[in-house]
Amino acid sequence: MDREKIAAHARGQNMRTQALQKQSAARVLSGKQIAIEHKIERLEKALSSLSKDLNHADTWKNELLKLKTKGTSGFHGSRRDKANDNVDQAIDKLNSWLDAHKENKEVMTKKLRELQDQSQNMHSKVLALNNEATVLFSSAAYFLNM
Repeated sequence: MDREKIAAHARGQNMRTQALQKQSAARVLSGKQIAIEHKIERLEKALSSLSKDLNHADTWKNELLKLKTKGTSGFHGSRRDKANDNVDQAIDKLNSWLDAHKENKEVMTKKLRELQDQSQNMHSKVLALNNEATVLFSSAAYFLNM
């Protein structure tokens, strides 16, 4: 009987050690998940700000297009052509800015999705590790109390 109790006690201690290791791993992953959540928050704010800037730039572009004189009223001849050229240059620069920042937005959106998936994956792993630790603690208690 003593050997069985000693073996059960050793098994219980081993399970308890495994449970503590799983809890520790869960805490580490939880810390990493929190760091990722902070990155997600910052990236969401940056994306929101960028979206607003892109919307404003589109509005500016539309307003610039209205400045282009097409009819006979307003500027005539070379003055009209010069004004239209200046508007065209401004629109070209704005289009370049818009294109570059739309690409940035796509990259940021992709990164956001990756971080969200990573966070969800870590959350699932933390839950699984905590569940495994709970089962191990319960089993350990059974063997330690034999």
